[in-house]
Amino acid sequence: EANSGLATRVLVRTMTEDDIPGILEVDRRFSSGLRTPTYQSSLEGYFGGALSLNCVAEDQGRIIGFITGECRPVHYRERFHAIIELIGVDPEYQRSGIGSVLIKSFVERCRERGALSVHAMVSMGDEAMRSLMRSLDFTMREMVTFRFDL
Repeated sequence: EANSGLATRVLVRTMTEDDIPGILEVDRRFSSGLRTPTYQSSLEGYFGGALSLNCVAEDQGRIIGFITGECRPVHYRERFHAIIELIGVDPEYQRSGIGSVLIKSFVERCRERGALSVHAMVSMGDEAMRSLMRSLDFTMREMVTFRFDL
């Protein structure tokens, strides 16, 4: 496997506002459709939430991946459900475990905040992302999205 052992040397840390240019650069490198949006389609439109939940992955000081999301309250409970908004890994570093490390870090941060569950919407045609989510013990649920074009 290319970049074998890379995931063990990569630093995953809390995202800061200073990271945004590096994240946008990673996003541009694979914006040809390899980025996996879950609940939003634009990275630029997402920022403004709680950055303390979001993570970046660095290799030797260079941002190579990111994950964004949020915890949302459940109306009738005091606990939260978390949603993965976006995840992206620089094409040079894909298939080396970085996505798994980012998701695991995000899930742990959600657990620490008392979230009941973590959700992500993945396209039926995105088998690589669906496989990654299954490998991390995410289960496919019954929800189906509907759309009405105007």
